[in-house]
Formats: sequence, structure tokens, C-alpha cells
Amino acid sequence: MSRGAFQRKEAFISNRYPCVYHGAGLSDEYPKIYYQEDWARDGYDGIVEPNMVLCVESYSGEKGGEVGVKLEQMVLVTDTELEVLSHYPFEDNLIY
Repeated sequence: MSRGAFQRKEAFISNRYPCVYHGAGLSDEYPKIYYQEDWARDGYDGIVEPNMVLCVESYSGEKGGEVGVKLEQMVLVTDTELEVLSHYPFEDNLIY
């Protein structure tokens, strides 16, 4: 899952959210699935199973910048895919 995650430009890495995905449920943000470049330091083996809910995190703000955009989508893990649970539209002018 880490290898398939969106790769940010260098200017945005220092301000990103600490993990790509995290769980929602009985424990605070467990499991955490870290970025590929952080896996050796922070990553751990685990199991993602059907019926788990994960949050896909994204924050992009340039280092030293004054603005940023944080998006989070909750997804349901199924046998074949991640099903997006939210149907609220994004603001097109904030997505680039």
C-alpha cells in the first residue's frame, strides 16, 4: 500500500501528514501505514482485511508556505477494492 501511494514533490514532504492511511475504530489511528520513504524507520507488518475502515490522508503545503490543503477520505476495505464511503464533492479549484 505504501508503494502505491501518491508521491509528493520535495517541497511538500516536510509538511505532509505522518502516514498515508490509518485505521478508524477501537484504537487511535491503528493500523498506520507509512509512506514508502519512511517504511524502514516507522513501518511494521500487519494485515488489512475486508470490513476494515481506513482513512486516506493527504495534506499538501509547501515548506515555508502560508497555505495548504488537507483532505481525508474514509474507505471500506472489501475483498476486491477500497470503497470510498464519502460522496461529498471536492472543490475543483483546490485540486491540482
